[in-house]
Amino acid sequence: MSMSHLWALGCLLVLSRGGLFAAGEVDPSTLDKKVLIGYQGWFSCPGDGSQRWRHWFRGTPTLENLTVDLYPDVSELDADERCEIPGMTIGGKPAYLFSSRHPKTVSRHFRWMKEYGLDGVLVQRFVGEIRSKRADGDVVLRNVMKAAQESGRTFAIEYDVSGGNPATFAQTLKDDWAYLVDEVKVAAHPQYQRHNGKPVVSIWGI
Repeated sequence: MSMSHLWALGCLLVLSRGGLFAAGEVDPSTLDKKVLIGYQGWFSCPGDGSQRWRHWFRGTPTLENLTVDLYPDVSELDADERCEIPGMTIGGKPAYLFSSRHPKTVSRHFRWMKEYGLDGVLVQRFVGEIRSKRADGDVVLRNVMKAAQESGRTFAIEYDVSGGNPATFAQTLKDDWAYLVDEVKVAAHPQYQRHNGKPVVSIWGI
């Protein structure tokens, strides 16, 4: 796995005391000695159900519209996971990106984490996008839940409240957490990260 693979997984690194665990089954009952990565899961491309090059380009795919700092290494992805970029090549060959909406790709990310001794992820949930995520069926979150089960990694919800309405974001989070617990069943998932007997919820951007 290259450094660009790590970038693709996310940008937030949370270290609790004790450092890395061995790359086996992760104990979801405590944050002690855990390494969790912020997992934004916000990349999409036409053909994945979203019909958008979301967080890859500003609109039409061109070099000028590219929005990422590092181009991901997709050489380990299977053909059905790759999104060909129209009109772009690398070394004379078609250029590809990936979608976080593809369950196979998310499962691959989690296998990489297991291979390199990373314990799990904080799934970032942007307060301004909660309504659209729920309307879309929370595709990426459900991919994460499946991948965490398969790989023995943990996951927890991280709310990004930057840009939220100071007067309403607390209630928005409360309502959404009730939805995630009651309907998506995140807290009942065997790999949901807990600490001191309670499910972990992270809040970023205050």
